[in-house]
Amino acid sequence: MKHSANVVKRASVAVAVAAAAALIGAAPASAASAGMIDVCSYGNYATQVEFPNRGGFSTWIVSPGSCQSTWIGYGRVNEPINIYGFFPHKVWLRGATFCGAIGGFVGTYGSSSANWVAVPARC
Repeated sequence: MKHSANVVKRASVAVAVAAAAALIGAAPASAASAGMIDVCSYGNYATQVEFPNRGGFSTWIVSPGSCQSTWIGYGRVNEPINIYGFFPHKVWLRGATFCGAIGGFVGTYGSSSANWVAVPARC
């Protein structure tokens, strides 16, 4: 009987470890799919991403506390983007690149006096 109790205990530990590994490796809810850009405005200001090589095409303005996904397409690699905050006027926060092959996430945080930006990974 002692042997079967150890087997059950080991199986339970193995299941718990596998579940934890799956959760740690899982993508966050805001992870973009290929061809998509997810823009999240976690600060107390609105956010917009502009694609200057597309004639100034921009995402919609994302309100504070919300996220929005926009289809951009797969084709371009390390395409320049400009990230803006609205305080209430449009202010350039930083430039970055977008890779349509993997998609991307832009998150803005903080306030007008102390803001920071998470940008997409390069191809």
